[in-house]
Amino acid sequence: MKNYMNEKTKYLSAWAAVALLAVTLAGCGQATKTAETQATAVTQAAAAVTQAAAGVTQGAAQTDTAGQGAAASGETQAAATQAPKELVTVRVPTATAINEYYIGDKLGFFEEEGIKLEQVTIGEGITVQQAAEQGLLDYLTGGHITGFARAQLAGIRAIATHPGMVDSDTLFHIAYYVDVNSPLTSLDDLSKPNPDSGDGKWKFGVNGSDTCITGYPVYYLNSKGLDTQYVQFVQLDESVQLQSLSAGQLDISAVHSQRQPEADLLIADGVLRRVTSSWEIFGDEYAGLSVRGFLEPFIDAHRDDGVVQGFSNAHYKARVWLNDEENRKLALEWAVEDFGIDPTKVAFQRFTEDHDINPGAIDRWFEVAYIAGELSPDDPVKPTDTYTNEFASNVTESKESIVARRPK
Repeated sequence: MKNYMNEKTKYLSAWAAVALLAVTLAGCGQATKTAETQATAVTQAAAAVTQAAAGVTQGAAQTDTAGQGAAASGETQAAATQAPKELVTVRVPTATAINEYYIGDKLGFFEEEGIKLEQVTIGEGITVQQAAEQGLLDYLTGGHITGFARAQLAGIRAIATHPGMVDSDTLFHIAYYVDVNSPLTSLDDLSKPNPDSGDGKWKFGVNGSDTCITGYPVYYLNSKGLDTQYVQFVQLDESVQLQSLSAGQLDISAVHSQRQPEADLLIADGVLRRVTSSWEIFGDEYAGLSVRGFLEPFIDAHRDDGVVQGFSNAHYKARVWLNDEENRKLALEWAVEDFGIDPTKVAFQRFTEDHDINPGAIDRWFEVAYIAGELSPDDPVKPTDTYTNEFASNVTESKESIVARRPK
């Protein structure tokens, strides 16, 4: 794997501006939790083995049958005193909402793979990739593949090892909303001057500059040969964007699926309209593809002990389990109890049931980023540098069996 530390100075400032958290991290500003030391269990079977050996060394005084019986007795005692396999601790960001590793931990999927999750709270303003680089975390909970590319360009050797959330035709990864009285009827209209603005610009609300937020509309317009000169991106937190539309502070807003329940209510009340969505632009689940992984040194250290492979397997089972409607109701009950969340404001994501990371989808994400100017084909980091399918899930358990699982 390439080392891109020499590109760090060039890209650090751009990287720091990009938040790649796929889960909401609690405890902003708190001191970072230090991983607890685990004691190593010691197997004490020597006495049993000695007893078994004694049972078969009595010569003519014992028959062969008696000797075999003593040996069997010794083996049984040794097995009874053997300690269980020690779990390997993997540090993950503290979960404050429903996600794959929260569910996988609840259902014992990670324990089955010999993994114990330790949740670590990281401070505000730091991405999971940066936290892992500082030695605070092991697991990179998410973001899109282009975020992993930016991490590498900043000198952080982040590698995606398995997929996560995806888009759907009912819960859009990104949706674009306007005021009900807006002259905008499609993204195509952004190529024309805004008749209600002195400079002709459309104020486009975004909460960052990730590929799915600013990249998709630019890609859409460019792919149709339409002008982007009238698009003015306005950085604004998603929590206030929808209200800003009706207040006239924004002309169009791009928000993630977490805001869809709120948006649906505003549409029902005749306040907003949805113009389009990421699903309607691309027409498949990979429009919302997120990936998860580890830093390259962690992967190298655990290539042969089954930890990275086990994590991929447990994650796959959690994704399959979460796609079931009845299971989602159960997960919501757990989350209300564990996190105190408002169940009416929860928007369930769709999770891919692919065992591996789709190479064609990765190439398309880079294509969008190139057209939008967020990455360059001349960058030293290429699509194949950002992910590996070496640890693709090898789960053979049926989906029906996985869906039926309940906490032990």
